[in-house]
Amino acid sequence: LKALEIINTFPEDKIGTIESAEKITLHDTNPAVVNIKKRLLFWKDMSGRSDSLTKIYDQKTFEAIKKFQERHGLAADGVIGAGTISALNFSKAKRKEQIIANLERWRWYNNEFAKNYFIINIPDYS
Repeated sequence: LKALEIINTFPEDKIGTIESAEKITLHDTNPAVVNIKKRLLFWKDMSGRSDSLTKIYDQKTFEAIKKFQERHGLAADGVIGAGTISALNFSKAKRKEQIIANLERWRWYNNEFAKNYFIINIPDYS
């Protein structure tokens, strides 16, 4: 429920779909980087203003991408490939649907555990 409360604090997502057929690496110039930066600002993986964004994949964006990748269970290498683009394109509405679906799954999950049990958080590797 906390995740649902958090996502409801975000404004409506008006960022277009990010499209890039090629991998983007540090210091590359690519028009998709502008929307990537907007998405990173939206999800608060990067700080700054959205009115002065450039097409250059700079060090600040590189660090924000690594943070975003780690948070989403991706290889935190800073390379913007298909997996990272797909995760970045996940809108607020889709994320909200995902949270609600997972809450519903937990509601139906058998909560009668044995005396000793393990719960594994796969995305967190714990």
